[in-house]
Amino acid sequence: MLTQTSHRSRLFLFLAASFAGSLFFVGCDSSQNRDDATSGDHAVHTIQVLYFDGCPNTPPVIQSAKAAARDLGDDWRVEAIDLESLSEDDTRRGYGSPTVLYQDRDLFGLPTPTSNALSCRHYPGGNPTSASIRSALER
Repeated sequence: MLTQTSHRSRLFLFLAASFAGSLFFVGCDSSQNRDDATSGDHAVHTIQVLYFDGCPNTPPVIQSAKAAARDLGDDWRVEAIDLESLSEDDTRRGYGSPTVLYQDRDLFGLPTPTSNALSCRHYPGGNPTSASIRSALER
């Protein structure tokens, strides 16, 4: 049988542990943009390259995006997303392959698609380079 003092001590320890646990969650924000995540004490920025297999411009655009991320620093990364893996109602499916996005914005000016039909994308003037990707990110 627990004594009154022993019961109070356990109750105190429980409350202290609960309070300490709640301090851990103060200031946490779970509503981050899907293009940015936190790694340690700084944001990690994500450049998305939307693609599907078979489009000839995909490999060089992915390489350009990776080079741009390297040039921008350690807090930048590239995520290649297969358009065919996205759900039918995901608006990103309607972008041509390859498309470079940052924070849900096409870096080269296409508006958000209204259709989800898959297509290969042709860039007038040639594929985006690492320099043109970096420049578009600065706008």
